[in-house]
Order: sequence, then structure tokens, then C-alpha cells
Amino acid sequence: MRPWLPAMIAAALLASAPGSMVQAQAAAGSTPAQTLDNYTIQRLVLINDQGQVLLEKNAVGWMTPALRSTKRQSIREALQGLIGDLGVTAGPPRLAGVFTYKFDETPPDPAHAAISFRTHYLARWTGGEVIQPKDPARTFQWVAISRAPALIGMASLRTETLQILEHPETLWGGSFLITFKGGKLVKTEVLEEPYALRPGD
Repeated sequence: MRPWLPAMIAAALLASAPGSMVQAQAAAGSTPAQTLDNYTIQRLVLINDQGQVLLEKNAVGWMTPALRSTKRQSIREALQGLIGDLGVTAGPPRLAGVFTYKFDETPPDPAHAAISFRTHYLARWTGGEVIQPKDPARTFQWVAISRAPALIGMASLRTETLQILEHPETLWGGSFLITFKGGKLVKTEVLEEPYALRPGD
């Protein structure tokens, strides 16, 4: 379901459905064109009136709710769908982060030859009770903003979320390298430290 990582890790970390595919021409002198998966994960940083952020806990750990851009719908439609699936209402989501992921995999996965994007949208909860997933391995929970970064296990996602929670008025950018060997996550490296794409007020 969440396909930039293998099997269970992919489903848990990316919280998304099978994605759109784009065709890319092979480099000069190479064999026929490969299929590259240049996908985007949209994450929702949802804050309530008690100073808490909504996190999902799954088999891998904690993270913000997310979806993978796979349907013929606008950004607004996708985020409204995600908010509706959570069972809550929220104010208009605002773009808060645009990050890129590169992959170093042994053996290489042709689907990860393209850059992958992570966009984060910040929104304020306005009402409703969160609907818990039917899958017993997943749950949603409101967590104090001060505690949230320590719960998020994946280093890149923790860094992204921390920047947004600490500086919500700034639009953040950054880049990470994700390394796998034999289908296992080995390390996450920062290629570009978080930087302001648009300074806050």
C-alpha cells in the first residue's frame, strides 16, 4: 500500500495506496524506457485546540496521517478526503513542507530511480471524533506537540515534522537519502538540511 519501502515497512511508513506511474525515456545508449515512479506522499499535520497533533501508530511506529497521490483529484480533494476518512472537520490545509527523497538500494529498484516528494499540509481541527481504523495494528491518537517528535521513529519524517511543529508559519524544504540493503532500511541521511522556502511572518 505504501510503496517506497518494501512490504510491511512500505505500508506502515507511507500510509498510502498504489501510486501513479510515469514513463521515462532511457538514457542515450541504454535499453528501452523504464517505468519510473515519481510519486508524492501528502501528509496531514492536524492540530487541535488543546495543542495536540494527530499521529498514527502502526507496525513500524508513529507518524502523521498520509495518503499517496494516486487518483485523478486535486490537492484539495485529496486532503478533504483524508480529513473526512479521519472522521473530523478542519480548517483549510496550508502547505507547510516540501521535501524530496532519493534512494540507494542494493539490489536496485528501477521504480525508485526517480525523485520522490513528501508534502506536508498543516490544518486546524474544528470538530468531530477521530474514527479508529478497522485494522487492529493501526490506531490514531492525539499527542502533545512537545512529545510528538520523540515518538516518530523514522529520522527523515521526524526532522520534517519537528520543523513544521516548531515553526508552523514557515514553508520548509529539504532532502534525504534513504538506503536499503536486501530490502531492509539501513540508514537515512540528510542531503539538504531543512531550509525556508518561504519565511514565516
